[in-house]
Amino acid sequence: MEDVLLTNKLTKKYGSRLCVSEVSMNIKKGDIYGFIGKNGAGKTTTIKMISGLTKPTAGEITLFGEKNLSKGRCKVGTVIEAPAFVPHLSARDNMYIQWKLLSGQHENVIDETLSLVGLKDVGKKKARDFSLGMKQRLGIGMALMGDPEFLVLDEPVNGLDPEGIVQVRSLLKDLNENRGVTIFISSHLLNELSRLANRYGIINNGRLIDEFSISELETRCKSHLDIKVDDTARALSVLKEACSNAELKLVEGTDTIEVHGYDGRPGELTKILAVNDIFVESVTKSKVDLEDYFMSVVGGEN
Repeated sequence: MEDVLLTNKLTKKYGSRLCVSEVSMNIKKGDIYGFIGKNGAGKTTTIKMISGLTKPTAGEITLFGEKNLSKGRCKVGTVIEAPAFVPHLSARDNMYIQWKLLSGQHENVIDETLSLVGLKDVGKKKARDFSLGMKQRLGIGMALMGDPEFLVLDEPVNGLDPEGIVQVRSLLKDLNENRGVTIFISSHLLNELSRLANRYGIINNGRLIDEFSISELETRCKSHLDIKVDDTARALSVLKEACSNAELKLVEGTDTIEVHGYDGRPGELTKILAVNDIFVESVTKSKVDLEDYFMSVVGGEN
């Protein structure tokens, strides 16, 4: 599959302060790539380097196979930190300005894009009076005026209410699935991001510390059983015989045993323990989500 973005040891320093350190990432055509990191981890600085808003201190960027970034960036639309528009103008007037600057398409594309982002019926309402969700959708619409193949978005759902988040999520899915737009999206709302992305990169302290696909995430976050008993030592011995292919783990400081890789019914294990006079207080099914996985990865980082 075609590479849309490759970075090789991308690094940015401001004076003696190292903000991004040797980040090498790979985004394929058709990806929705979720870029995850705490505040100050280096997400926005990385995005600014990719978009040409700041120059790397070291490293390389390749867009659509081109090291000539001026050519590659013609295919990129960006919304970084906050949408940029003229506040006293309407949505259509803002889009018209962007169309004049960027688009080689017929003017009809303005109304088509307004409809796509759900702003067709806002009339002459000034952009400054829009809700935050409307402003985000206007920013995305303006980024689409250049008919980009690659959309780069920095925290596009930050601060939105639930309805606004759903609207932006629906729009991005439509752009990806029906228009073939590759999307690079940073966010700290990880469970929301997990509803969108098919690939992920985790950045911490300026370093890309993990990169994985949705299938790899599902493997790493497989569900397991938590069994709380009155005698963990005996329960571990019994369970080792009963489900030899499963992985057993005693949760330190508790009366709970985690059972990973067991394909049978939880009730079967309860019966086996009961037959051996082991009291089972509870059996619950747990699943690690993206946020839990993220914290497990960055938890040991300084």
